[in-house]
Amino acid sequence: MGKRITFSISAVSIGLLLALMLIEGTMRFVGWQLSQRSDSTNRPFRPSAPHDENEFRIVCLGESTTAPLYVANRNVAWPGALERKLNSLGLGRNFRTITIAKHGTSSPFLLRDLERDIDKIDPHLVISMMGINDLSSLEYFQREDWLGSLRTMKLANWLAQSPTTIQARHQSRRKS
Repeated sequence: MGKRITFSISAVSIGLLLALMLIEGTMRFVGWQLSQRSDSTNRPFRPSAPHDENEFRIVCLGESTTAPLYVANRNVAWPGALERKLNSLGLGRNFRTITIAKHGTSSPFLLRDLERDIDKIDPHLVISMMGINDLSSLEYFQREDWLGSLRTMKLANWLAQSPTTIQARHQSRRKS
């Protein structure tokens, strides 16, 4: 009887471990796929020398809410729609949106990319829709807590939080 219980507990534990490994691997693969798609659908900025005097350049910074998702045409995302709308108004200028966005990234990485490209883009306006992925600080990159860096653990922690806890965290960030 004792061997049967030990075997059952071991089998269930191994099954749970395999299930968690499968979920973790799937989440990492999907994140990698979204990142690859984002990189291939964002139109890279190619500066024209010199800039067209009639061109008004708008840089759009963001994450998955800004980057095109599951589409080959960048004009489906809001920066492309903004460019089309502004150009259709007949304001006497040629509006161009330059998207610096990537799925699953966070503000420090987006700002690094903006700093790298700002001189060659020479924007007239920067619109930022970022911070959604900044729920946790970059301290986790420096931790040796490998378990805390697993996406399944992050998902479980997020699901375990009550909506009031999430709302309180959001409000405290807005104040700071």
